[in-house]
Amino acid sequence: MLVKIGDKIYNSTQVPILLIFDAKEIKDMQNLADNNHKYCSFPDESEEKDIVEFMRTDDVEIEITGYVRY
Repeated sequence: MLVKIGDKIYNSTQVPILLIFDAKEIKDMQNLADNNHKYCSFPDESEEKDIVEFMRTDDVEIEITGYVRY
């Protein structure tokens, strides 16, 4: 599992990662299409262009294996 916080990406093969979801986030993730592999949570005042830029991970190889796909 990879997690991006700010401008740093953490890999669960190198450091333990714990994600704590609220009920709305769980529902949102259950409704994602199968080909989605990202879920982003952000402050309400964030602008869409900033969120799209933040979600870019072109510089990181992401291999989707047996974990939940967001």
